[in-house]
Amino acid sequence: MINKKLGLMVLSLAAMGLAACGGGSTSHATGLSVSSEESKATSAAGTTSEESKPEPSSEPAKTSEESKPEPSSEPAPEPSSEPAPEPTSEPAPEPSSEPAPTSVEPGPGEDLSDGESINYWCPETDTTFIAAKAAEFKAMHPEFKGTIELLANLGEGSIKGELTKDPEKAADMFEIADDNIADCVKGRALTAWTDEEVAEMTGIHGAAGVDAMSLKGATYGIPYRNDNGYVLSYDKRIVSDEDAKTLEGILAACEAAGATFNMSVTNSWYTFAPVWAAGGRTYTDNDGVFHSEIASDKVAEALSGFNNILAEYEGTFLNSDDDAEMGDPENPVGAVIKWNNEATELDLIGENLGITVLPSFTVEGETYQMKSFQGFKGISIKKSENMTAGKLLTAKAFAKFLASDAVAEDRLVELTQGVSNIAVAAKPELWSSKWLAALAQQAAAGNTIAQATGSSGTFWDPAAALGAEINDGSLVTPEDAFDALEVCETAQNA
Repeated sequence: MINKKLGLMVLSLAAMGLAACGGGSTSHATGLSVSSEESKATSAAGTTSEESKPEPSSEPAKTSEESKPEPSSEPAPEPSSEPAPEPTSEPAPEPSSEPAPTSVEPGPGEDLSDGESINYWCPETDTTFIAAKAAEFKAMHPEFKGTIELLANLGEGSIKGELTKDPEKAADMFEIADDNIADCVKGRALTAWTDEEVAEMTGIHGAAGVDAMSLKGATYGIPYRNDNGYVLSYDKRIVSDEDAKTLEGILAACEAAGATFNMSVTNSWYTFAPVWAAGGRTYTDNDGVFHSEIASDKVAEALSGFNNILAEYEGTFLNSDDDAEMGDPENPVGAVIKWNNEATELDLIGENLGITVLPSFTVEGETYQMKSFQGFKGISIKKSENMTAGKLLTAKAFAKFLASDAVAEDRLVELTQGVSNIAVAAKPELWSSKWLAALAQQAAAGNTIAQATGSSGTFWDPAAALGAEINDGSLVTPEDAFDALEVCETAQNA
């Protein structure tokens, strides 16, 4: 019998260089290797899986005549008086010695005896967390003899640049921003998940998250985060909770206190907040084609009004998302529209920090609720010739584990990151973050735009150019705004 011994789990951290593909450039990474030492199978000389069988089983099959005691002197026995020779004379098949078929669908709790070593591109901020989870995963699968090596310092938004240079040299799996999916799929560098797996992940993470990881009906990753968006942070000593509901209220309160309201309108990630508020649309159709539909009279009127509100408070409005001067007595920031920087803001003003959904603004008696991008992040697996069946087995099982309820709960509590896992997100006792709660409220109200489908490679530069005109105060009339929107729309649809 083959005795297997579960080896000691070893987690080692060593500096290593991750060679960037193409151009001869190099990016540096930190390698974390999670492995287990498997004891070699030991057995007595000549011992096989057949050792419990009688001696005759190792000999060639005998004929019916050979099985008679004295064939020369005795008549042939009746056929029914002797057992059939085949069951005892033929060696038994050994199915356990054959490798698992490559068509096995990986999943939590699956036997990973045939799993192979993999590596993982990991954002530096997540390295310690993922290393701990890799060790847990290994403990769950003592039959897995390979390693999981973590390559740090590659953020989710940088994946497409590195992966598409040379998939053969890329990590086997990685955390990826949803707006990187399309370019990676075009580069034929991502593995698609099966329909059965997609149905399973949709039940765990919801359709919005799965759609963010999909293109043209195929899904290329498991969602695990949904917190890539922006809301309003404010100093309650300057801006009241009531003031924070409207752009006009925020600006008036900041002006009265000699503070600034910061929003980076020239950063195209923020520029379209008032455009979407008025019904402008940016989306990707089922064929993967991006559409910008923003040049309308209604959007033009709303955007011109937004432009004029900011221009009225020149000196109070600041084209920035800097929050470093919150609480500064000389140049205080009263409010800022920004991605999640809650921890820093709490350090600056403590209990005076307020965080809520984006404000509305009113033009010609009509109120428009500003909207933000909401991006998902997922775990994807590369598609390449060196992605063997054994690697795919390990990678899919590890990806499902990292997106599971237990790991999602740890991520939310330990890293204060928003999670796409529906069951975990539904536990209010875990939501200690005001910022995450505000983004969730914004999404629930339908005031977010899916970044994966609401943007494209052609979206960003034209949006930034539109933002520059807002910052200059150039969109004074609806006609001015319409012309600028038309230029932007045309460029985005090119």
